[in-house]
Amino acid sequence: MQSSLEYIHLIFSVIIAIFKYFNINRSKIIVSNDRLKSETVSFSQELVQTPSLSGQEKEVATLVKKKMLELGFDQVSMDKYGNVIGKVIGEKRSGDSKRVLFDGHMDIVSTGELSKWKHDPFAAEIEQGRMYGRGTCDMKSGLSSIIHAVGSMDRGFSGELIISASIGEEVMEGYALSPVIEAVRPDYVILAEPTGLNINRGHRGRAGIVVTSTGKTCHTARPEMGKNAVYGIIPAVQAIRGMKLPCDDDLGDGSIELLDIVSSPFPSLSQVPEKCVTRFDRRVVVGETQEGVLDDMKKCLANITDVEVSYNRGKIDCFTGEKINAPDFRPGWVFSENHEIVTKSKKGLEGVGIKPNIMIGSGCVNGSASGGLFGIPTIVFGPGSKMSHLIDEYIEIKEIEKSVDGFKAIAAALVS
Repeated sequence: MQSSLEYIHLIFSVIIAIFKYFNINRSKIIVSNDRLKSETVSFSQELVQTPSLSGQEKEVATLVKKKMLELGFDQVSMDKYGNVIGKVIGEKRSGDSKRVLFDGHMDIVSTGELSKWKHDPFAAEIEQGRMYGRGTCDMKSGLSSIIHAVGSMDRGFSGELIISASIGEEVMEGYALSPVIEAVRPDYVILAEPTGLNINRGHRGRAGIVVTSTGKTCHTARPEMGKNAVYGIIPAVQAIRGMKLPCDDDLGDGSIELLDIVSSPFPSLSQVPEKCVTRFDRRVVVGETQEGVLDDMKKCLANITDVEVSYNRGKIDCFTGEKINAPDFRPGWVFSENHEIVTKSKKGLEGVGIKPNIMIGSGCVNGSASGGLFGIPTIVFGPGSKMSHLIDEYIEIKEIEKSVDGFKAIAAALVS
């Protein structure tokens, strides 16, 4: 009888030990996950506290490289433009494995007039569950989230997960990402732009158009001896406002908006302007080409004399010493709501308690390269909502934390 009791006691001891073991390890997992999210928030703060206008991303790039190495990325490199590329390679990788590229740009827009900010734009202050500062929403928190999510992935998957921390998006959407895509050749692309944890399956593209009117200068006391270039631009502006623009079933109507009018000489003193330059922001839909957009503008202005149409030039002096100078055209792109990148990502997100709406984005993003130029299945998903580029830009801490789970779920869904 005693031996039986001892045997029963031994069994109970083993059971208790097992429970204790799993309870301890479960708490470790919870702490580890909490710590991961805490570190994601802290690194977001560090990135926000490091100013990085387009072409001036060097310090942020250095921080990103260091963080990737700390997290154990298998490969970390930088290309000629300054894009930082980190890879995590699955242990089950084979010849037909998928490559998934997560992209987040490092550059920010200017703060504008500092006196209008209630929070220091580079302090990354956290107040009542929100982090304030330039780039919190667009998009340093998203960048931090993808780095930590991918860096913490279990290696038991079959593909490759790649992070690109890209330069120059705020000036030339997609241009600097193109060489990354050519080098990596991804099967899917996820952009960590702010979507409020919803999925954007398409965005309009953008074109920067310049319309120039040429006149003849003379003294303003004798205007009949010259030709005022400003008067010459007025019918051009009126004609452009009346243009019929293409429409897409998913992306909606194309649009065009006047940005500025600058005459020369400026400021003038008793001198009729001999030149007037206007710039337009043209939002383009799927199917519109660089040549086609310009041709449409020329046809619109065909009956107006002494007017020329051209593309604005996008220019970036990269911190690596490289210079970018290219026509300012970015194509639109869209993928079906039933495309596998959308359905798999949605299912993965729902598995971690995130219920995304499937949407169409309003702005232009790096998807103009991945989805528009290369035709690679692309979606946009990230923390943050409509605070991009605003005074007192902020992001909800809870969204940063949720996005880590979200990015991990998307990655697992696309490489499993």
